[in-house]
Amino acid sequence: MILTERKRIGILTTGGTISSLNSPNGLKPAEGVIEYILEGLSFDKDTMVSKDKETEVKVIPILNKDSTNITLYDQAHIANEIFSLDKKYDGIVITHGTDTMQFTSSMLSIMLESPDVPIVLTGSMKTIKDQNTDASKNLMGAIISAKSQLSGVFIFFHGNLIPGSLAYETTTDLGLTFKSAVGNVATLKNNKLIFEVEISEAKTLLPPLLNTNFDSSILTVTLSPSCQELSVKEIDKRHNGVILLSYGSAGVPKHYVNTIHQLIERKIPVVLSSQVNSLHIGHGNYEINKVAEELGITSGLGLYSFDYANMANSLGMLRVQRTNPKDKLNKFEEIFNKNIQLALNQKYIIKSNNYKKIVEKISNYSESGLFMEMNSLFRKPRETIQQSKRLKTG
Repeated sequence: MILTERKRIGILTTGGTISSLNSPNGLKPAEGVIEYILEGLSFDKDTMVSKDKETEVKVIPILNKDSTNITLYDQAHIANEIFSLDKKYDGIVITHGTDTMQFTSSMLSIMLESPDVPIVLTGSMKTIKDQNTDASKNLMGAIISAKSQLSGVFIFFHGNLIPGSLAYETTTDLGLTFKSAVGNVATLKNNKLIFEVEISEAKTLLPPLLNTNFDSSILTVTLSPSCQELSVKEIDKRHNGVILLSYGSAGVPKHYVNTIHQLIERKIPVVLSSQVNSLHIGHGNYEINKVAEELGITSGLGLYSFDYANMANSLGMLRVQRTNPKDKLNKFEEIFNKNIQLALNQKYIIKSNNYKKIVEKISNYSESGLFMEMNSLFRKPRETIQQSKRLKTG
């Protein structure tokens, strides 16, 4: 018999439905629920070793919250905990509520640069005590994903493994709860990962980095036909940055042009995002897109959860670096775009045919600026030890 090396997986619990039980006031995160689910998945109650002896898990409670109550401080705490576990585990699973899971996965993908191991968030739509619960399947799938050869931040949910930086929630029902703007990394069938992208196994020369800087003084303006002009003075008093959550391909309505012009004159960064969770934004062929470009607005990815996390981190970096006010907007855009490139320039995304099509479409919008930089990622990968080959399934 050939003995395989046992994989050690750290499971960080933060609360959410997957950890919840009924209480007099409704569902509420409770202690010991994840251990109970693991026992049902044939992990030994005392040793937390799987029945096949191939996996050992350790449950590490770090938060106990409904994810609606998760804050940027909590996300920084999660990032710190993961970073402190470096080298101790072969992979990390984070159990998390679904309401803000994509916000946490986006922030972790920025705060944790070049992680050595897979970091997989999961949760459930139903508790372990409910009929047709998805808690056990999601937790097992996350553990299997955390044992893989991947590295980076992911979400595993309802049989699909997707990039954490490009995830968004599609429903609050038992359906395809989370999707990715670039498709799946893998699907789970018969407890085996079936990879849908070609993945490089290149070893990065860069050590893992932790960057938990953030500034929460952000105003998000969601456009609607009834929107009125904003008060620049009030924004300047309370906020260090503004996200404009626009329609479709993210243009700027005429009645906001004067407000945005004043904000930029006051060196307040404005990021353009979209309500439709699409990467196809900014620098389009319409007049409203041209206006955005001329005003000097920073183009986001078009995924609000990532654009918010990116703005919070970029503003935090400006504060730490004590940037000269005159250089504030240029420095902000430099940091913001670097975070976008780090999120997109990952080996499991770069090989994705869906992503290549998106970049090709975006590059047709503009022959200069951020989108050409994104396109160049295919030609200028980060410095790596080249050991590329296609991963076998299973």
